Parts: sequence; structure tokens; C-alpha cells
Amino acid sequence: ENVILFWLLHKKKQKKNNALQVHTIKTKKKKLIKTDPVFVPQFESMWFTFVLLQLLPQLTLSAHCPNGCVCDIRAFHGAPQLRSIKLSSNALSVLPPKVFSEQSNLEQLQLDGNQIASISSELFEAMVNLTELNLSKNRLSQLDAHVFQSLTKLNYLNLADNQLRNLPKTLFHNLRQLKSLVISSNQLETLESGSFDHLSNLLVLMLQKNQIREIPPCLFWHLPSLLTLSMSLMGHMPRLQELYLYETNLSTLPWNLFANMTNLRALNLYFNNKLTSLPKSLFCCLPNLKKLSLKNNNLRELDPELFSKLISLKILMLNENKLESLPSAIFRNTLRLEILDLNHNYLMYLPGDVFVHARVLKTSSVILQQTVMYFHLIVHIVICQIPLHINEEYKSLRPLIKSFYLAFF
Repeated sequence: ENVILFWLLHKKKQKKNNALQVHTIKTKKKKLIKTDPVFVPQFESMWFTFVLLQLLPQLTLSAHCPNGCVCDIRAFHGAPQLRSIKLSSNALSVLPPKVFSEQSNLEQLQLDGNQIASISSELFEAMVNLTELNLSKNRLSQLDAHVFQSLTKLNYLNLADNQLRNLPKTLFHNLRQLKSLVISSNQLETLESGSFDHLSNLLVLMLQKNQIREIPPCLFWHLPSLLTLSMSLMGHMPRLQELYLYETNLSTLPWNLFANMTNLRALNLYFNNKLTSLPKSLFCCLPNLKKLSLKNNNLRELDPELFSKLISLKILMLNENKLESLPSAIFRNTLRLEILDLNHNYLMYLPGDVFVHARVLKTSSVILQQTVMYFHLIVHIVICQIPLHINEEYKSLRPLIKSFYLAFF
């Protein structure tokens, strides 16, 4: 067994006497085991200092310090071999800019559950190999735009449960390897366009429990690997009119994802090839939506109530999916629908009354899997007085379609 000694010098708030704590840490099987401290009274410093005589790759000192602790700049000097530092729930309030200046080999840093209110832009400069950083449950209200600039190998970043009101546009731009980003339970009111543009490997993005009232339309444009997006319980967004969410790996969407975007005019959810179905209440609160693009997904079926609240919808793009059928009442409440694209699905037939409520439909583009069913569709569309757009590959069928139409009448 190796034995590590360190001294902890601190001062508790509102107490006159300081105490020097002398700890013995025994190492066994590459783990640190901390013994009970021996107190030596009558020291006058309010700083605590670790004097580390010998270190293994991991140091865990969680739930140890009293309120208002300030980490000394020399705390981790002489320990460049550290791979993991866990200082969770230590009531730390200040971290000197150079306290981790020798930790170039560090891979994991846990600072959650402290009282840290600000972080120097130099704090993480040396941590070029860091892959996991937890800053949750602190008192951070703002972050310097360059604070994460050196963390090019970071995979996991947790900023949840702080007091962040805004995020600099370039804050995450160097985090190209980031896979999980948690910013939930803050006080964010807006997110800048381009904030996530460089996170091409991001799998999980957690934004719930903020007061977000405005987001730019293309905020999620550059997240091709995204699997999980949580934006529930967002603040009301009366000014948001257009939103894009495309080329992700999302397989499901929260039913209330757009619930507070009541003034949305255009919604573009396309090229999400893992998306096979949509919650029936997904569009429940979008009475002003005029354009909805669901093209180039992998949708296999649609709930009969999916579009029932889209009373202002004029353009609906459902092309390039894998739809095999449509519920007869799917367009029942979309009375203002003018343009509908169902091309390149697996539709074999359409219910005879599927367009009965589409009184103002101007253009409907559909390809069915069997030509005879294509004729069947033409009959019903003509009955509803809807001019049908005939795709280029079906132009040769125009005389047959005309004859079929005349024969029906």
C-alpha cells in the first residue's frame, strides 16, 4: 500500500478559530481511501492547500470542505499524472485561474454541487485531454466565450442547475467531439443563431426547464448526429415564426416540443431518417402554422388526429417517406390546405373521402404503387374539383386518365 499525506487548511465562516486537518490516504488497488482527519487548531489562513507527496491517477475529495472554501493555486501542483479529479459538493466558491495549470493529462473533472459563481477563461487552458466536465449545481450566471476553447477532446459537458441567462455564440465552437451537452434548469431566455453549428458529433442535447422565449429558425441545422433533444417546459415564444430541425438521428420527438411556439408560421422537420412516427399531439398548439414540411423522413404511418389542430395550414409536404396508407380523416380540419405532396411513398390506395374536406386544395402530387390505383385517385380528386399535378413519368397516361374521367361521368 502507498500512503499519501495532505494537509487541509481552512476557515469556517463566522468562526474565529481555524484548524489544520491532517489526513492520511491509503491507496489500494489504484483507489484512494481517505481516513478521518486529525485537527490541529490555531492556524490563521482561510485558504486550504493540498500538499501531495505521492499521487495515483485518481483523486476523490467529495463532500468535504466547509462553506466558502477557496482553492489554493498550489493545490494540484506537482501532480501532472492525475487522470481524474472529483471535488463534488465541497462548497468551493473560488477557483484560481492557474489551479489546474499542470493537469494536461486530466480526463475527468467533477466540480458539481459547489458554490462557484464565476470561472476564469484560463481555468481549463491546460486540460487538452479532458473528456468529461461537470459544472452542474453551482452559481454560474455567465461564461466567458473562450472558457472551453482548449477542450477539443471533451465528450460530456454538464452545465445544468446554474443561473445562466445567456450563452456566448462561440462558447461551444471548439467542442467538435462533444457527444452530450446538458444545459437544463438554468435561466436561459434566448439562444443565439450558430450556437451549436460546430457540434456535428452531438448525440444528446438537454435544454429543458429554462425560460427560452426566442430561438433562431436554424438553431439545430448542424446537428446531424443528434439522438435526443429535450426542450420541454420552455417559455412562451410568441415571436418565433420559423423553425428547422433536420438531418438528425432523432427517432422520437416529445409530444410537447412545440407547445409554446403558438405563433409559428413554418415548421421544417425533414431528412431525419430515424423518425418513423410522430406523437398525435405534436402539432396541438400551432393554430397559425401555414407550412409544414415532413419530407424525407422515414414515416410509416400517421395518426388520424396528427393534423387536426392545424386550422391555418396551407402547405403540407409528406413526400419521400414510407407511408403505406392514410387515415380517411387525416385532412378533416385542414380546410385551408392548398398544396399537398405525397410523392414517393408506399401508398397503394387512398380512401375515397380522404380529400372531401379539402375545399381549396390547388395542387396535389401523388404517386401510387399501382397504376390502376393511380386512376382511382384521379377520379376522387376530380370529384372534389382539385386539379391534379401529373408527374413527368406519368405524362404518357394523360389520354387514359381523361377517358377514365369522362367514362365515370
